[in-house]
Amino acid sequence: MPKSQLVIEHCYRTVEQSPETWVFWAHASNTAQLKQSYREIAAQADLFKLVHDWLHNEKNGPWLLVFDKADNAAVLFPPPSNSQ
Repeated sequence: MPKSQLVIEHCYRTVEQSPETWVFWAHASNTAQLKQSYREIAAQADLFKLVHDWLHNEKNGPWLLVFDKADNAAVLFPPPSNSQ
């Protein structure tokens, strides 16, 4: 079974077992796609902070965030820039 099918099945099972859990699907084949997915999730300007803060807020209950096509670790963990 392809890995995407396994993840889809896992998402369905998660929702069945825990209907209060949010499931997010983020296309992560490149930085632009990941940012677009975050835009769709957050629909705000400061994408990473908004998503980070929302995910860390216990009021929002359990959640599952799927990073699809995350074959390049640099997309999720970019090297720090000199300004950071």
